[in-house]
Amino acid sequence: MSEETSRPLARIPVGIKETRVDEAGRLKLTSEFQEFLNAVGDKEVFVTTADRKAARVYTSSGWAAAEALMNSVREQAAKDVYLIMMKYGQMASVDKQGRLLLKQELRELLELENKPAYLLGKKGYIEVLPKAFYEARTAKAEESLEEKLRRLEELGLD
Repeated sequence: MSEETSRPLARIPVGIKETRVDEAGRLKLTSEFQEFLNAVGDKEVFVTTADRKAARVYTSSGWAAAEALMNSVREQAAKDVYLIMMKYGQMASVDKQGRLLLKQELRELLELENKPAYLLGKKGYIEVLPKAFYEARTAKAEESLEEKLRRLEELGLD
């Protein structure tokens, strides 16, 4: 059995994990996210932003899929988002302590320098939410929560 077929399917961690960006601009991945990247075999990731509000740490396959999609779409929107992702993005190596260096422009844009951040697993990437954005997004999610839950239950949520 080859290594490719014997490697278990990796599942991105569930839940929101608190971490921080240190004074040197390195994002510390939690052990769950480190294990995930090890399981998919990624020591190099692509770190960027698409919305200028949160960072994205793409796995190799996640970035390949995102880049292929943006390069196949002929709409100006895809070209614009790709340009922003390239402007703030860079490849980064995950060190033995599970840290990866964020580009200075990205750290400054998202105000991540020596501050807490929150990690959330998405399909193909890890979302890095700056503390202020995370708190604002959580507050917005809590508005009319009962109505939101009721609607999801109507759609079949147990």
